[in-house]
Amino acid sequence: MFLMIRAILFDLGDTVFNPDWNSMNQAMINEVGIPIIMPPHIKKVYGEEVLIGKRAMEDVFRMILAEHDKTISIEKVVLAYKKNYDKYATLNDKMIDLIDKLQNKIKIYALSNTNKIHKEVNKQRRLFTHFEHVFLSCDMGIRKPDKRIYLLILDQLHVKPDEILFIDDNDENIQIAKSLSIKAIKYINYDSLISELKKLRLY
Repeated sequence: MFLMIRAILFDLGDTVFNPDWNSMNQAMINEVGIPIIMPPHIKKVYGEEVLIGKRAMEDVFRMILAEHDKTISIEKVVLAYKKNYDKYATLNDKMIDLIDKLQNKIKIYALSNTNKIHKEVNKQRRLFTHFEHVFLSCDMGIRKPDKRIYLLILDQLHVKPDEILFIDDNDENIQIAKSLSIKAIKYINYDSLISELKKLRLY
């Protein structure tokens, strides 16, 4: 007997699009003189505050500028960051096509740990139009793998844990979802995902 999956919840980064942080980092060094690969103390602020909307990405840029003793304007840094994020976080066309096909038979949603600049770029390039709704950590005030984010989504979608399929590339996110009885698939690559979807008769 197959589970009755009523909705699929996709992760975005490294699943639906593929960020090349090293190329982006080099481009930012070339254009504005600062890296965007963060040292641990700044990464902590980013992970614990920026990703849940408590602080702005601009605050992180100010910290990086101070770290490198640079006085370039925040506006210039933000513009360069948006441009390079759009360029180097490339959409996975096969995954987009898959999502569009799946929409013919099932509700498709997204869940992403992200900041407000990434949100703006992805909205502008119409990524979010491929989903019924997109749940973003910077809007929700919670991030994966916090159990509360999954429970909140289940409540908002009015589905039981075994009625939703969660697809993510991160082991911890997958394990937390499974601990809540959510059906979860670890994203490794497109072909392996198709294989798993076929087993569930979703493809």
